[in-house]
Amino acid sequence: MNVERLHLILRATYDAVTKAGLVADIGGLTTSLQNQVNDPTTAAYQQQISSQLEKLYANLSAIETNDFPPGWKQVLTEHKLSLFVGTELLQKLVEIFSRNAITPSIALKEIQQLQVELTADLTAMTELINGFIRLEFYMDDLKPGEAEIGLLVPRESIDSKLDRFTKELTDMAKIIGVFEELTTGQRREPTIRTLSSTDLTVLLDIWPISGVALATAIERIASFYKQVLEIKKLKAEVTRLALPETMTDQEANEKMEANLRALRDEMISNYEGQKARKHELETELLIALHRIANKLDQGIHFEFRAGEPTTAANQDETPEQKSLRSQTIFINDVGRRMALIERVEGRILQLPVGENGDENGGTKKDESAVSRP
Repeated sequence: MNVERLHLILRATYDAVTKAGLVADIGGLTTSLQNQVNDPTTAAYQQQISSQLEKLYANLSAIETNDFPPGWKQVLTEHKLSLFVGTELLQKLVEIFSRNAITPSIALKEIQQLQVELTADLTAMTELINGFIRLEFYMDDLKPGEAEIGLLVPRESIDSKLDRFTKELTDMAKIIGVFEELTTGQRREPTIRTLSSTDLTVLLDIWPISGVALATAIERIASFYKQVLEIKKLKAEVTRLALPETMTDQEANEKMEANLRALRDEMISNYEGQKARKHELETELLIALHRIANKLDQGIHFEFRAGEPTTAANQDETPEQKSLRSQTIFINDVGRRMALIERVEGRILQLPVGENGDENGGTKKDESAVSRP
């Protein structure tokens, strides 16, 4: 894990937890439970516990850690901090009280242990953040008007081989290039913002307007892929899904291909660049969409983030500022929604991306073959 990125995630977690008063709420619940255990005949203590739980559940449902990107939540899980995600802690509390509805003394012991762990973790987080500041490991944050796309490559998907990881980065550069030309009419060499060797994560700079288009495409393709995945996993539901009784990998590829061509046609219709480039870009865009789908099938995850404006929206904003604000909101919303896709045994998709159409760059002489200009 990149230290500057870890600093950013821990700081955001610390701010969310302290803003929500999470540890204090757990402490108040512990006190009320202790009172009930000491004096079980006083009905007011039970009412107090119910009120505190209602407040705590509401706070946990609204805490900002719930909206962290999946990659951030994965980092918290890897570092034993997943209970700072509101939905995780909420589930833990519900489980404790469900098991101990008539044994408050046992519930008290479990909540006390939970309070000790959360307090210790928050203290450790505080000390670590202070250490980062002291040693000048600054947060990997984005300035307003900046955006990034993250590529999380599981080691097993490339067998931890450098040449295969390099290919993933080369593919990603080509994908970004296509979407930047689609939205701005020009391309540039992507800049690496952050690189982590632990989980093979690379964060690349992208123009916000291009990030909107790419985030849209990836979210739509992820939705298409989940449909294919469900078909493979839940063949018992074929009647409800109105699909053939069985679906081969070839049929899955054909279904995905049809979806990607429709998405390509939709996205290229917004192109306002040089007319002479439109046909070539149309071909490249389909290849880029194929690459994205194949990568999702490999277990590769994409994440998005954009720098939030430092000021609130106001009527004096220029059209450019309003547009940038809208792009930022969209990118961050997609970043929060992009859930990690569950892996399944084996590959499903083999969509063509090679020079002559097939996945490995060989020859393919059918209508779906595409070629790079």
